[in-house]
Amino acid sequence: MIETIFPNNFYSVVSAPNTDEVITTFTNALSKPEQTKELVWPNACQIKVESLSPNGVGPVLAPTLSIFFRELGVQEGDKDLSKMRMLCIWRNTYNKGYYQEIHDHLSGEGSDLSGVVFLKDYEEGSSQFYFYNKHWSEISPSWMMILNKVKAENSGKLTIPNPKAGDVLLFPSYIPHGVTMHKIDQPRTTVSFNIAFK
Repeated sequence: MIETIFPNNFYSVVSAPNTDEVITTFTNALSKPEQTKELVWPNACQIKVESLSPNGVGPVLAPTLSIFFRELGVQEGDKDLSKMRMLCIWRNTYNKGYYQEIHDHLSGEGSDLSGVVFLKDYEEGSSQFYFYNKHWSEISPSWMMILNKVKAENSGKLTIPNPKAGDVLLFPSYIPHGVTMHKIDQPRTTVSFNIAFK
């Protein structure tokens, strides 16, 4: 029996139990222009970013985070997560030609958990969030051929989740990820956030 070892790269797509509230809250949230001006990371990609208030909009994610931690087997009120806090939250708008380079969320604030809230269903030609397998270049061509033949789950260079409107994608902040180029005229908007456990 084939066993997966070192299961440190994972993600979860959680359908928010309060989907309408999540979509409405993040669509209508007021941006914080002064905080947005301080962001330097958008210079490495093509994206419109708007900082939001963690205290103002973050609580709407509490039911979704509860589901995620139950999936992991973490008990409600776990003392190791008692100091968990949202570090930052921002809205991303992808217009035609916009994209996000491969990156992680480890630098700066000490983020442990990252997430993306999807406000609309995927449309053909729209940009797509993906995870990048940073160990892909370490796999020999022979093993690539074998893994492709057996269609080993997530054995490729990219993994593209398929979330729907109101879904929240959650993953450890150390996993490299990006967003493909947006190729349609209708903009795509998501909301991203970082959480620290301590």
